[in-house]
Amino acid sequence: MEAYDTQRADKLLSAFADDLSNWYVRRSRHRFRQGDKAALRTLHEVIETIIRLMGPLTPFITEQVRRDLVVPVTLEAPETVHLSTWPGADAALINPTLPGQMVLVRRLVELGRAMWAESG
Repeated sequence: MEAYDTQRADKLLSAFADDLSNWYVRRSRHRFRQGDKAALRTLHEVIETIIRLMGPLTPFITEQVRRDLVVPVTLEAPETVHLSTWPGADAALINPTLPGQMVLVRRLVELGRAMWAESG
């Protein structure tokens, strides 16, 4: 976004949202059903961050989602998504080996699904 490359930003956000729904949400479904507060808090924080990142690209839909999802549970929420602070990374929380491990896990799951589908 610093270079205002909205197409690249949109592509990266779309890929992240797909990963979020197909990996985190799908694999945490049982935790959500059981009311696991940590899983729900994590999902809420991620969605709130995505809303802030998408605000400049899709201002109206992100504002509505923010009003429906963030405002009811966040007392100090800004008046609008466009007055929210831009999210930043906490370098102390970044695990440099995790992305490579996740690529391997996802590949193994894909191979397992393919074998399962092939075997009927």
